[in-house]
Amino acid sequence: YIQLAHKQMDQYHIRFSKQTPDERNTIKQQNLSRGYHTIEDSQWFVHGLEAIVTLHDYRYTNTNHGYPHNHDFFEIVYVYSGKCMSLISGKEQMLYSGDICLYNLQAIHRLQRFQPEDTVFNILIRQDLFQRSFLDMLAENDMITDFFIQSIYTINNRAGQIVLHPDPDYHCEELIQSIVEVYYQDKPMSQSMMKALLVLLLGEMTRQYRSHFD
Repeated sequence: YIQLAHKQMDQYHIRFSKQTPDERNTIKQQNLSRGYHTIEDSQWFVHGLEAIVTLHDYRYTNTNHGYPHNHDFFEIVYVYSGKCMSLISGKEQMLYSGDICLYNLQAIHRLQRFQPEDTVFNILIRQDLFQRSFLDMLAENDMITDFFIQSIYTINNRAGQIVLHPDPDYHCEELIQSIVEVYYQDKPMSQSMMKALLVLLLGEMTRQYRSHFD
């Protein structure tokens, strides 16, 4: 699916390159005045999609989306192979193969890859999808649910993230790979299947996260 992911990113960046001078100037001014810019969900979610997968493409690291930013959608970062550095609210954290990082809505962040062979997928999820579909289903998963609720309703909560490392007792990596596979296969019902897999993934993430406090 790597080739499909690269092709998709080319299409996205062609669309981004068509921004008007005023739009590009707005982003530039945000970067200069605040040190980061905000990415709107309309830039990524097209054709009615509510959950998508993107590749953190080494070729576009120095574009606007490689600069510190936040956004009004949730992002799950999955390091498929190699490594990357997550810079969130000024703090650096290395992520390695198998690691999963979940950002909240306010987190000012950027990712840096070091080699073209480093493969990092991003799962992007619209905020209203959580509010409409996931929170009730995740009611028992208090840690993950609280993370999302605080992110949605807490203003300027910019430090929030959850990082999970590979653990053979749980199936987080297996589930996230299934989400990537379903997305790039692009068969009928793929969005519904992704939503179901996301519920399973977030539940399994909660189980693993809880295990560290038992």
